[in-house]
Amino acid sequence: MRFVPFLLIFVLSKVEEDPVASMFCSGYVEGVADLLSEHALCVPPETAGKQLVDTVMEYAAKHQEMLHHPASRIVAEALKKKYPCAHKVGQ
Repeated sequence: MRFVPFLLIFVLSKVEEDPVASMFCSGYVEGVADLLSEHALCVPPETAGKQLVDTVMEYAAKHQEMLHHPASRIVAEALKKKYPCAHKVGQ
């Protein structure tokens, strides 16, 4: 099942005012980050979930042309850009 990008953007827009949306969004973003952590990301261990969500929110606002892609791709692209991991590329 594909998570609808505009739904992700809606949830992201409610993060500050709705604790359930905040937990849902944080869990989704952290799940994608966890999946990519072995091969594509180098997120510092002290990075909080909110920082990851903020990264995705900023990326989505700047790259609205990506909003037709699956939400996981948007999250992955945002995190890869913010937390690149040179020594893991190509492994």
